[in-house]
Amino acid sequence: MNPLSRHYHQLVGLNQDWVIADVQLDVRNKTLTLPLEFVGDHVVCPECGGTCSMKDHAE
Repeated sequence: MNPLSRHYHQLVGLNQDWVIADVQLDVRNKTLTLPLEFVGDHVVCPECGGTCSMKDHAE
């Protein structure tokens, strides 16, 4: 992870399951876009606390 991505990773408060794929700064429109990528093994449901895979593998 490059230093700028690491800075935003800490600023946003992401855990190690997520990485910032890119830093897109648009000074003219005053926007900052941080595309995220999930690199963890599983996610935790915010409602029930259960764990599951990030992707649905159902047919």
